[in-house]
Amino acid sequence: MLRLMLNQCDEVVAPHPPHILQMFFPLLPLYGDLEKQENFMLLANDVCEYVLANPVPWEIESFDIEQIAAQCKNKSLVSIYQIVHEVYAKQQAANTWCCKSMANLYYIPQIENEGLHPVYIHLVRDGRDVAASFRKAIVGEKHIYHLAKQWLVEQETSKKFCQQFAPDRYVPVLYENLIHDTENTLRILFHRLGLTFTEKVLHFYEASEAKRTAEGGKMWDNVKRPVMEKNSNKFLTQLSEEEILIFESIAGDTLQHFGYTPFFVEEKRYQSFSLQQIAEFDLLNKSMKENAVTTFDPEGMKKRKAQEEILRRIKNRAGTAN
Repeated sequence: MLRLMLNQCDEVVAPHPPHILQMFFPLLPLYGDLEKQENFMLLANDVCEYVLANPVPWEIESFDIEQIAAQCKNKSLVSIYQIVHEVYAKQQAANTWCCKSMANLYYIPQIENEGLHPVYIHLVRDGRDVAASFRKAIVGEKHIYHLAKQWLVEQETSKKFCQQFAPDRYVPVLYENLIHDTENTLRILFHRLGLTFTEKVLHFYEASEAKRTAEGGKMWDNVKRPVMEKNSNKFLTQLSEEEILIFESIAGDTLQHFGYTPFFVEEKRYQSFSLQQIAEFDLLNKSMKENAVTTFDPEGMKKRKAQEEILRRIKNRAGTAN
């Protein structure tokens, strides 16, 4: 939702993220020394092909790989990532681009060390509502133990890296403020970002990008609708008390840090979980994830196949070369 709002600003292009850094950093050893031009060009070509196969398509038919490579300051994945977005922004007549890949938070040190110094928007939502939401998505963890662990790590990593590398470029925004006081929250955010607020930002759901996003999978259905002002505290009806207790036992302090009121008093929280309990949680999580893939959104899964095939081909190519 926030991505689509930003995308409605004439100065900004905010395409649906293909998660370039998350997908390709683990694959970098397969490319060898990127200072060798052929290796760097191969990486650039693979990244661009992957972007063009995104389940929510970008409004671009092709990338000029030679142009992408020539504009990169360094022979690195971060440079490719940067120039791909800059080229797209220029094509869309925008002077600013936004990437909503949540996994980028783990690569903030690499981003900063490459000389790319963006503003980091940390959109915080009540982790218990995040857990309830992800339970219905085709991606992500599914068991409450794993959902709590992931939410905790993501919030703490965001705070840690942003405060370490970019304290003056770190902008936290509460999701609940965004849905309950939308215009005021956006005006404050846009002012902080140096962007011009216009009324069409509030009508993000009418834009063609919202339609393309909704068509990309059921988990994005809501972006076709106006802001859902009542879309908070869903966990009270969608999670059991035991699930809420597990979540708060793991991430209760972080919930409180961001201003969320715990359901249980601290004395009732579990102090730890046994190895047997964790093993059972792992098995349940695996089963729930497998079930989500096969039942939640089969059409959405089909639209991810093209990118999966590209990654499979990259790995197979490396195996053949060895």
